[in-house]
Amino acid sequence: MFKADEANEIFVKELRKLRASSEVLEAYYEALKEKFSQYQKDNSKVIQRMGEEIKKHEARIKNAQLLMIDQDIDMAEYRSIKKTCKEGINKLAKEKAQLESTDSDYVEYIGYGVEVLKKIDYSYEKADLLVKHKIIGSIYPEKLIFENKKYRTKRINSVVELITHKNSKLLGHKKD
Repeated sequence: MFKADEANEIFVKELRKLRASSEVLEAYYEALKEKFSQYQKDNSKVIQRMGEEIKKHEARIKNAQLLMIDQDIDMAEYRSIKKTCKEGINKLAKEKAQLESTDSDYVEYIGYGVEVLKKIDYSYEKADLLVKHKIIGSIYPEKLIFENKKYRTKRINSVVELITHKNSKLLGHKKD
């Protein structure tokens, strides 16, 4: 049988081993910031094109209306054109709204994540139970077992492992 305090203390020591260096975290922060900035630019272009497509569909409805008034097309043709265009407008408007509602505060979230990883052990100790569970689940996606005063798991989250890896491969050393 183990004591919860002892298990927690050992876990915090394990987390301390996962602390990422400030240099590595800063490099990831800058890379992600650039990536999300490019994503937002691309997203803005897509939203703009969708707006233009919506306007084209609206113009088609007006043109069809004028053709009907001038008796160049009958009411059935007008209704068919209007129905098709309205469906296109609704689909585009829905997709556009979805893209517009995408959270643009990624940089803030990334910054928060960097700070947490800099001092993961401290962040864990100060967190409430729900956040502790999220931290554990984020780092260890599979079952985490405490046995014989040691923790074991099948794997660690590959992103966490990559970020917290002590540059051993770059230096030609094995990870501790």
